Amino acid sequence: MLRTVENQPSPERLLEQFDTTTADDSEPTETGAESQERVEEQALALAQPQTEKQRGDELRYLDGIIKQGEDILGAQCETKFLKLRELVDAAEFQHERLLIFTEHRDTLEHLQHRFEALGYTGQIAAIHGGMDVEERERQRIFFMPLPNAAGKIFQTRTRRAHASCWRRMRRVKASICNLHG
Repeated sequence: MLRTVENQPSPERLLEQFDTTTADDSEPTETGAESQERVEEQALALAQPQTEKQRGDELRYLDGIIKQGEDILGAQCETKFLKLRELVDAAEFQHERLLIFTEHRDTLEHLQHRFEALGYTGQIAAIHGGMDVEERERQRIFFMPLPNAAGKIFQTRTRRAHASCWRRMRRVKASICNLHG
């Protein structure tokens, strides 16, 4: 049951009160509430639907906004994936190994599933921060090139897994430089 608002000041009167007073002007009342709270409650009451029809209209409007946002988000994600797929399928990269970094594990898994659905099953190595050392090493070895290997292999990594790998690579590079330097 929606509540009705009686003895409600006009919206213009409420706006005037908001425009002419500040939080510093609000004083505690006998009940402990600040004097401005009553004005805020009245303003919120005006914003609430008063009938079932208004409530239904508002819910349909909000559903439309949510769907529009989801459609926009989906289109952006799809556009990015299509661009990535275009690069993956480009002739110049047909025999190259690709290393793709993601921020989050769910993005990594999403890309892995999307490329597997396109026929790249068994060609994707994935590393993320939640993997144990042995599985991470198996995935790293899987990604390493074999002599005369043809085809494409992907490796997707989360940023956390990348940071760990990057630190190891810098240590190896520093060791190599020390040997040759």
